[in-house]
Amino acid sequence: DDYFRFSTSATLTSGNVVEFRNNTDTVFFVDYQGVAVLKGRSSVPSVVANGLYSDGDNLYFGKNE
Repeated sequence: DDYFRFSTSATLTSGNVVEFRNNTDTVFFVDYQGVAVLKGRSSVPSVVANGLYSDGDNLYFGKNE
């Protein structure tokens, strides 16, 4: 029942465990410490219910009206 799983036998001490990219632009990653990081956006995207985005300083959550 696992839809997405990544395992490694190595102990990571730096870098990213996983990255999601749009072409060569990394838009989301999880670092070796397990911290999920969103790329900061320079413009406001369309609202998506339950979506998250960051402008680099703040984190925003989309909700239904």
